[in-house]
Amino acid sequence: MRVAPLLFVLACGGSPDARPPLSSDSTAVLAALAVQRDVDGTIARRGLSQRDSSAICPQSGLEARATLYSDGRGRVRRLETQAGSDDHGEAISAYFDTLGHATLMIARRGAVNGAQMEERMYFDASGREVRRTERRDAGPSYTFRRITRAPSPATWVRDACG
Repeated sequence: MRVAPLLFVLACGGSPDARPPLSSDSTAVLAALAVQRDVDGTIARRGLSQRDSSAICPQSGLEARATLYSDGRGRVRRLETQAGSDDHGEAISAYFDTLGHATLMIARRGAVNGAQMEERMYFDASGREVRRTERRDAGPSYTFRRITRAPSPATWVRDACG
């Protein structure tokens, strides 16, 4: 079994948002950031259960990994996936509100040529993308696969394997 090289710089300083949100979407962006703070704080206080899982991607034979953080009612509040190929890797953190709706996705990617980037997607309560930001952190150009839809804890293997 081959494991994809996962080359990530996960500590990103500063704001990744290159432009302020549109006023009509500000509420959804602020709500997504509030969910992120709440979930991360609850994880830090060990208030969510953690379940780790892995799978072999059928097409590539590479391993994909996931960590699901769930509350006492079994609702997934954060889903973290890691996957990649021989020349790049990505880690995606997806945040969910208490109704199970994705509110924020943060993808951190790295390639063997030194390219690093972060992509964020914000969703409103209906699951509509309200904002997307991309920031190249380092290195030369590399074409990373963009996030195309909100993640689902039920389909994380398919989502991570592509």
